[in-house]
This record gives sequence, structure tokens and C-alpha cells, in this order.
Amino acid sequence: EALDSLWGFTQVDSPPTHIYVEGVAAKGKKPGPGGAGIFFGLDSPLNMALAVPGPENVNADRARLFAIHEAIQQVPEDRSLLLFCTSKMIIRQLCYSAAKNMQLGWPGRNGDIFKAVVDLLASRGARTCFVFLDSKANNEAKRTAYALAKHG
Repeated sequence: EALDSLWGFTQVDSPPTHIYVEGVAAKGKKPGPGGAGIFFGLDSPLNMALAVPGPENVNADRARLFAIHEAIQQVPEDRSLLLFCTSKMIIRQLCYSAAKNMQLGWPGRNGDIFKAVVDLLASRGARTCFVFLDSKANNEAKRTAYALAKHG
């Protein structure tokens, strides 16, 4: 019930757009951006490799959240989404703990980006589903999202 009040109710259930997201942490001892990869499909103009803005030493979770945030913005609000992500923690936080974290003021290192993603989800009228994809899975779309993230 708390999550319904946070995300709102879906009004549209269209055939979903499949999106694979991945993030990589800043490399080395020097602070810097991580990378976010977003893969919509082979030769899609929506595929992206992005540098992740934010605090020094961006971690992989922040990079994945940034990828999710940017991916959601590419799809019309009345189009259902199926987002594939390699982080169970992110899926749990967005799907099961978001209402509690909202009440607590979005604590934690990545609270700001979690809030931004939940705000986007709440503005959508269509269904959004998250699918956990094991990082070791032999999945070409996942590998492509990871390659894009490394170029971000």
C-alpha cells in the first residue's frame, strides 16, 4: 500500500520496451566518473554510453541507477517497461524499500539518485517491471550494456 502511494497506480499495460542497464565504478585511485550503459537493442539510436555525474569515486550502484534514470526518460510515459539489471539490491530498494526510504529522507550514499528514479517511476502511467539478470549470465544484451558502460 505504501509503495502504491509512492509509485501510483498504472493506467496502461502496453507491450513492454525491453531495456538492459549496467554501470561500472570509477577506475583507479583517482576520483572520477563511472560509466552507465543502456541497451535497447541492436542498432537502436537509444543505446547510450554515459559518464556518470556525481560525487567523487562513483560506485557501480550509482552508475546503474543513473543508467536506469536515463533509460526511463527515453521511453514515453504510456509505454510499459521491462528493465533488466544485474543488481538485486537496486531492485529491492526500488521495489520493496522505496516507501520506507522516502519516509527516512532517502538516507545513504546514493539516496539522491534513488529518489530521482522513484520520482520518474511515479510520473509514469504505464507498468514498469524490473528483472534481475545474473552478472555471470551468458546474455548478449547484458554484455552489450556492460560494454557501453565501460565506454561511458
